[in-house]
Amino acid sequence: MRRVLASWSAIICVGAFVALFTSSYAAAAQSNLTTAILAPKPPVQPGPTNLSLKQMIEQGSQLLQQHKPLQAETVFYDASLRYPNNYPLEMTLASIALENGHYPRALEATDSALNINEQSEAAYGLRAGIYAEMKDYKRAYRDIETAISLAPNVPELYKQAGDIAFNSSHFHEAIKNYTLALGFDPFQPEVHLALGDAYEQADMHAQAVNEYSSGIYLLKQDKPAPASPTAKLLQQTELSRAVSLAGLKDYNSALAIADKQLELAPKSETIISTVAQIKDMAGDHSAAVQLYLKALALKPKDAIVWGNLGWAQYEEGLYKEALGSSNRALLIDGSLSYVQYNKGLVYAVQGDGRDALETYKLAIAHSGPSDIESGLHDVRKAILKHGSSPVLKQALQLLSTARNKALGLPN
Repeated sequence: MRRVLASWSAIICVGAFVALFTSSYAAAAQSNLTTAILAPKPPVQPGPTNLSLKQMIEQGSQLLQQHKPLQAETVFYDASLRYPNNYPLEMTLASIALENGHYPRALEATDSALNINEQSEAAYGLRAGIYAEMKDYKRAYRDIETAISLAPNVPELYKQAGDIAFNSSHFHEAIKNYTLALGFDPFQPEVHLALGDAYEQADMHAQAVNEYSSGIYLLKQDKPAPASPTAKLLQQTELSRAVSLAGLKDYNSALAIADKQLELAPKSETIISTVAQIKDMAGDHSAAVQLYLKALALKPKDAIVWGNLGWAQYEEGLYKEALGSSNRALLIDGSLSYVQYNKGLVYAVQGDGRDALETYKLAIAHSGPSDIESGLHDVRKAILKHGSSPVLKQALQLLSTARNKALGLPN
């Protein structure tokens, strides 16, 4: 299998709600957070200074304005120690610590916030974002479900739930949540794009094309300037739409879109890789291999492109090269379970039962039902192409059992 390159959800942080919450609280810290802070209890840890709570917030806010988030985090952390039981202060600290990648401190602050206000959907949403950044998707999804139960009419929560499901490879769950978010507000281009990605990963290409087209239409309403973030997002979405059209076997339309984008940015690794992916889907594996290599010359540490190159090499029968490219991908990003499935298939086709089954077991341990199903599909295709060898039969049985277990079905 190959991983879709031109993807919106996969390249953003885990949820618009977390980003929205973080920015809003950071803004509050820079202006009038003190007006929202509960009356503090007497300080229990005086610390090295005699600054008041208001002074400490002003100091942290100035550091944020000066783009010094690490120093700001230290000030807000000291403030939380000196003046405990302040919900907005704990939430501000959690959001800044999350942005800085200090997950234990961020979790500690959200836990404190929930101790103060156990009915806070914002705190549950923020903690869900922290867990998701840590790739602890079970806890993340549990928290976001709690947040939704407390505030069932907030579309950003459903968007965040969709992002968590998407990043944990539960694409149908992502589709459900993105659709709910659009039910509250259908004019959210980023949700249409995320929904398009979820449909694409679920092999529902026609629905993906529709969502990408809706997102493109909404983005164009702002008439974005060239090279602006919105213009870059439009380009990314056009590439995603091209891949979905290729999934519908409309290769001519897909290549026309991708080639047009390549003319505008001939040295774009992303566009070259997307053209390679479409060529690969159209069956021109040799051209795909050369284009992937060209893309990697521009960006040699792109794990997904290395993984996709390995798949194209497998399709070409270049098994040694396919294993080498897959290993390069996993050295860069060991979490790419789809590359493990590809490695298992290469071993299986070559009759290497021990390495095939061990690799498949490793892949299964780190993936969800969708990836298992894709791996199963690839094994079935290999049996049709190469015949039902003993190793491929074993792989088929192993993956079928794992898929049924993941879905709660009898074997």
